[in-house]
Amino acid sequence: MGGAPVVSEQPSAGDGWDFFVSYTGVDRQWAEWIAWCLEDAHYSVYIQEWDFVPGSNWMNMMTRGIQHARRTIPVLSHAYLGSVWGRAEWQAALRRDPEGFKRQVIPLRVEDCPPPELLATVVSVDLFDLPEDEAARRLLAAVDAALGRRTKPTAKPVFPPARAAGTPG
Repeated sequence: MGGAPVVSEQPSAGDGWDFFVSYTGVDRQWAEWIAWCLEDAHYSVYIQEWDFVPGSNWMNMMTRGIQHARRTIPVLSHAYLGSVWGRAEWQAALRRDPEGFKRQVIPLRVEDCPPPELLATVVSVDLFDLPEDEAARRLLAAVDAALGRRTKPTAKPVFPPARAAGTPG
């Protein structure tokens, strides 16, 4: 991540975005890395660091992200869990899909932190303590699964060995 910013067009709010990346300032590097990986995989992403340009109204821009993104990705860390704005963002997405059938909230943990009670019921993905290529693989696999695909392995699972009599299952 370096160099001068590249000016590019994002879809208008009417078109919506595939993902709204919700994060706190401490986790900006994680959020940008996640957004980059997603856009590199041809998804549209709405992220404060890139889309809230000088002259825009912060609250209006945040509202656009919440209302017009198909899915919200909370970047979970200790700092994020203490953020009032972060909580408002993931809660707004969760209200639109409380049972999780549309998979509108995809929590990504970037630190070993316990999610808040309401968010703890949503399956999350851990990206911390991994090499970059493994974190990217997990991120994109999570997105694929959330978009309605299964996580079936590409190779046949190993046939289970017989259990010894009396072995608890």
